[in-house]
Amino acid sequence: MTLRAAAALAAFLVLPACQGTGGAESAGTAGPGLADGTFYAQASRDGRIYVFGKEATFASWQRGGEMQLTRALIGAGPGGETVVFEVDAKDAKGVMTARLMGEFAKRNNVRI
Repeated sequence: MTLRAAAALAAFLVLPACQGTGGAESAGTAGPGLADGTFYAQASRDGRIYVFGKEATFASWQRGGEMQLTRALIGAGPGGETVVFEVDAKDAKGVMTARLMGEFAKRNNVRI
């Protein structure tokens, strides 16, 4: 299977929260799934991977909404995609975003 064919197939997979990359547009891995019970979801849209730390933001995004505050890392995805992480305006220390970045790196076997 070529890399392009594998990428096309991966674009239609929806995996449980305990597994790696998933997601066609507005679909992806989601759920508490983390040891501390916090929410994590990742999904692909328009050639980017979006990573969410709040269930409400993910639900809104699935209905066509956008994340208000983000941190984008160009080329950080497993296939060189831009990865867009949710940022919480009330989290001055960036704990949620750091958690999301760590979880994304672990699930996708990439270094951030």
